[in-house]
Amino acid sequence: HEPWKFLSAWFCPYAQRAWIALNHHKIPFEYIEALTLKLEPGQTLKDAKGYEKHELLLKHHPSGL
Repeated sequence: HEPWKFLSAWFCPYAQRAWIALNHHKIPFEYIEALTLKLEPGQTLKDAKGYEKHELLLKHHPSGL
């Protein structure tokens, strides 16, 4: 069967716990970064202007929350 789609954000401790559990139990999954920083070339993290939300996240949760 197709691996689970694991929507995550690199900074989320709850998602990291789920990631550890998936690996520990050898459950196949596809990691998808659900939130990416809006950065222009040459900008740093402190210059970020919010997040871009992955289309799969918005499909299941239109508000993006």
